Amino acid sequence: MADCIAAWKQPMGPSKSIWDRINHHKKAFIEPKNKQELGQTMDDFYKKVADANTTGAVFFAVCRGKVSEGVDFADSRGRAVVVTGIPYASSRDPKVILKKKFLDDVQASDRSVTTSISGNEWYKQQAIRAVNQAIGRVIRHRKDYGAILLCDERFASPAIISQLSGWVRPFVKVCNNFGEAQGQVTKFFKSIESVKTGALDHLRSNSYGTHQKGTKTFLSSTRRLCRRLARMHHFVAPRKSRYSIH
Repeated sequence: MADCIAAWKQPMGPSKSIWDRINHHKKAFIEPKNKQELGQTMDDFYKKVADANTTGAVFFAVCRGKVSEGVDFADSRGRAVVVTGIPYASSRDPKVILKKKFLDDVQASDRSVTTSISGNEWYKQQAIRAVNQAIGRVIRHRKDYGAILLCDERFASPAIISQLSGWVRPFVKVCNNFGEAQGQVTKFFKSIESVKTGALDHLRSNSYGTHQKGTKTFLSSTRRLCRRLARMHHFVAPRKSRYSIH
């Protein structure tokens, strides 16, 4: 991530740098390396998101980092999460090497144990677990909603999809190009706004003094709204020159 940000900050002749263009649309925050600085960084991010006079903010972080667990991105604090690549741990890490060797040895010593996994299978599972932690940041409760974009052609593989969280798998779609993916995300958020607008219009047209039938109608409409919002999760995964979205 640090290398990407450094490259984005490089001047591009007379044009603005990529980093400047990102900040032109949304204020960019970066996960601090120092844990003591995280609280202040998150407070600044939350304030920027809540500021109606701005266009919001974007937060850059690494999988398995300080914000992977325990940090709240519910509701408007996190309407989309973008995962670039599959976060495999360093294959040269001594801990990873020893863990893989141990699992391979266990599997080789007793092939009758069907519950054991190979070192390579464990290695892949850990990477997808980190992805699931990341995408879980955007949906925090049953009425929450947001877009999930997984930007790597490998995410279109059935083997990878089968390891994603159960609530994501049914909604995976593949887009053929970036424009299609962008269009689907735009369509998704517009559909959310139309659902919310419809519910508000219904609320305004029904006073609290309505008769029993009217009250039941309103409650039924509210339940339908909740169910629709609960189903509206988007997942995008590029496949070579194609992209996938749900």
